[in-house]
Amino acid sequence: MTSIRRRILVPLVPLLALALAVTGMGIYVAMRTDVLAGLDRTVGLLARGVDASVDVELGGDLEFELEGHRALEFEEEEGGAFFVVRAADGAVFVSSLASPPELPLPLDSAPRFSDQVVEGRVYRVCTLRVVRAPDDDEGDRQEWLERNPGKPLPERLPQTLWVTAGYRTEDADQTLRFIGVRLLGGFGGLFLASILLTVWIVTRALRPLDRLSSQADQVGPDAPRARLDEAQADREVVAVVSALNRALDRLMAAYERQKRFTADAAHELRSPLTALRAGLEVVLRKPRGSAELLAALQAAHHTALRMGDVVENLLSLSRLQRDQPVADGRPVDLSEVARGAVAVSEPAARAKGVRLEVRLPTPIPTLGDAGLLAECVTNLVDNAVRYTPAGGSVTVSGENGSRPYLAVSDTGVGIPAEHLDQIFERFYRVDKVRSRGNGGVGLGLAIAREIARLHGAELTVESRVGEGSRFELRVKAAEGTGAAGGHARPDRGKGKAEPPPA
Repeated sequence: MTSIRRRILVPLVPLLALALAVTGMGIYVAMRTDVLAGLDRTVGLLARGVDASVDVELGGDLEFELEGHRALEFEEEEGGAFFVVRAADGAVFVSSLASPPELPLPLDSAPRFSDQVVEGRVYRVCTLRVVRAPDDDEGDRQEWLERNPGKPLPERLPQTLWVTAGYRTEDADQTLRFIGVRLLGGFGGLFLASILLTVWIVTRALRPLDRLSSQADQVGPDAPRARLDEAQADREVVAVVSALNRALDRLMAAYERQKRFTADAAHELRSPLTALRAGLEVVLRKPRGSAELLAALQAAHHTALRMGDVVENLLSLSRLQRDQPVADGRPVDLSEVARGAVAVSEPAARAKGVRLEVRLPTPIPTLGDAGLLAECVTNLVDNAVRYTPAGGSVTVSGENGSRPYLAVSDTGVGIPAEHLDQIFERFYRVDKVRSRGNGGVGLGLAIAREIARLHGAELTVESRVGEGSRFELRVKAAEGTGAAGGHARPDRGKGKAEPPPA
């Protein structure tokens, strides 16, 4: 499992390294350009200084006189530079080197810069092409006539000279190495500092999650009601904390329901088992007649049937909770399904003195599983008959439309308002003694609710104590489809009544 810290740092570290490397390289290139430009300026000035030291005399003779401060720059121990002056024919006129190198000579007046190896050392070299004529000076003319009596003055013809000056690159290379080392050290340290700072920031940013993890570890069987502290949560994780708390609330509610279900299931099975064992022990204490044995066997059979109903309904409810919603059901006529459910419950209602009335339009088309819908309606009708006293009535009505529904109303004792939110839970009863006496085990309405959920339907209840209850099942409409008949299945859902009103 990859941690959030790793997900942040893994892409961030190479990106940070790349950014610092590009920045450092840019700085180094800029500084190298400046250093080399400065070296070119220095070499150019040397070449101009040498050029200024060359004079062309009348008659074409060359004269070279290097001033003292310029001469120092070309001494080996002082400046580490050299110069070469070549005449128009390319011959060396004067040089600071014993063996001047042969260098390419430019044909234009623009200075040419290059790196050359001279006497085993690398020099930055500048070569100038200079075109110069003798100075128009009266003193020079008189001096030439004195040296050459009887000869006419020569013409002032311009001459082409090539002046080359070079400066060792060792100082520039050393400066660049110094800059490179400093940049590498500085940006390396900055990279490490940035990584440490990033790790600290990420760790600090994830600290609220660590606190939530510690708080979540405190939630358990010993502290099932412990919750994450929303007041101390950062704004960015408040929604997550709130969602987790809601999930914990749902888990807690499911945990409580499971505990209650386990206790109720054990109680529902323990009571008939105790009665069965007690009856059999009484019969076995002494010899009994045929009539007594028959009565005992009938009582044991009744108890076994009741336990079978509990187990069968538990299995049915468990199977429904595992099923997927009915997505592509077949056309079902809910009106016909309801009439079948009434037919199943009619004998029990007649025996109790409860009148069953049917007020249904034909048809009420919907989509779903006809058998499951029949079981749902049968449970609702059985529940109404069970908690309606003799002389009362149970009415099954419905309506077709954009949101069709089927309602089961009774004139029973009703359900107190504080119990309405819980009557669809497993084994829940308002009056446990009266419910058990009526034959119910508290699973019928839970099964009906699960069947409604599988069909995307809504099962609601309204009730008033002393006036009766009304259960309404709203299903999805199936417009333009024919109805397929569905009949209630008498072997499922019978005797599964829900909480009797107090």
